[in-house]
Amino acid sequence: MALLLFLVLAAPPEGPVPAELHGRWRVTAEVVEGVPTPEAKYRDLVVEIDARTLRLRDGDAVLECRAGVDANLREIAVTPKTGGRADRPFVGLYFVSGDLLRICLPLDAGQRAEDMTSRAGKRQVLISLKRD
Repeated sequence: MALLLFLVLAAPPEGPVPAELHGRWRVTAEVVEGVPTPEAKYRDLVVEIDARTLRLRDGDAVLECRAGVDANLREIAVTPKTGGRADRPFVGLYFVSGDLLRICLPLDAGQRAEDMTSRAGKRQVLISLKRD
């Protein structure tokens, strides 16, 4: 999943996920290193967020992650619970406005997104979601 996708300068955020992010979100666009992902790759991808968990659902496949947020910095840490990247946080940024959510994550575990962009040579993915 491209969705799970720089140097960690501080500990990842561990605060509870704010209520404005809770719910079921459908991916509407994804850009990896400046290249838009074809819709067919994310069409069925759903993200479910609660106070401490972020679940990625792609058909029958589910990837469960611990989630922590620093609401002041708009940082979100997504840490897979299983697989080769288990317990290695992806520290990104988020922006939410009503039913629209954008998350920018590094492509490499243990790294931190620098800003809310994804362009060539920048190992980041920018994901746009709409509340289901």
